[in-house]
Amino acid sequence: MRWLLLLALIVAACDGAEELRSYRVGLSPWVPWSPAQVALVRGLWRELGVTVTVSDHVTAEEHCIAVTHRQIDLAIDRVGSVIALQQSGLPMTLLGECGWAHHQERLIGRAASGPERGATIGVQSDDPAALGFLDAALRARGVGLTEVTVKVLAPQDLAGEYIRRRLDWLLVEEPFASDVLDRGAHLLASIADLPGCVPIAFAARADVIATIPRADLVRILSGWLEASRWMVDPANAKACRAILVERTLLDAQDEPAVQATMNAVRNHDLATLTERNRPAGGLQQYVAHCAALLTQTKRLQRPIDPAAMIDCTALNEALAK
Repeated sequence: MRWLLLLALIVAACDGAEELRSYRVGLSPWVPWSPAQVALVRGLWRELGVTVTVSDHVTAEEHCIAVTHRQIDLAIDRVGSVIALQQSGLPMTLLGECGWAHHQERLIGRAASGPERGATIGVQSDDPAALGFLDAALRARGVGLTEVTVKVLAPQDLAGEYIRRRLDWLLVEEPFASDVLDRGAHLLASIADLPGCVPIAFAARADVIATIPRADLVRILSGWLEASRWMVDPANAKACRAILVERTLLDAQDEPAVQATMNAVRNHDLATLTERNRPAGGLQQYVAHCAALLTQTKRLQRPIDPAAMIDCTALNEALAK
């Protein structure tokens, strides 16, 4: 009888070990990614029965390394950046679009009328996320992406090259954008001016996703959705601000910047989530557009099948709860 009892204890311990698996979500400590921070701090994932940790990646390189070497299970990133990982040879799967980036890159330059054909535009990255924004800003003024020269430089070098008149326009983030604007440059567009040009999504390596039980994946996505709903409730504004100041790159002493950044969060509501993540919906159309841009600009390294790269079934299951 003792050996039967011992066997039962061993089986119970093994079952418990499976339940205690911890999942790692990697992201930039930037406000639009903050529902993950809220879900962690408020214990929403724990309440849903799943253990999740959040890994902050300050640089794109750090994030890429974490995905490449399976240091995280899930990533929250710009869709274009996920496509860039796919182009590098990683088997990436998009699990669903959750929002749109706002107030990050800015397109600035010498003339209020915008870039002309033949202009040289400096960028810190020519991944599909940056190209998508640049393409949208140019098309709004009748110029095609293939009609300009895109030059990739380190962020700290962009302003200097512009000042030396080696670049006509810049696609650049703060604080570098302000340095050039203070010297009389014109602000042509920010991501906020072109809603939907830089979508954000859940993603992961396909081989990592294959190891995660569907129920756990639904719980993880449900935690994000619950945190997003909590954040938009005015009654939670003070508590939300405290979490964001502690867990993101906000400067608590710069109140105008805190408010402006918090107001810039554009996580999708239920209707938009449903529409963007349906078959042949906005997410799939965006991926197809990125593939076309890479082809047109001769940057396509590997074929992209938008439908095969996207699997929103777990997110749609979470939305249905």
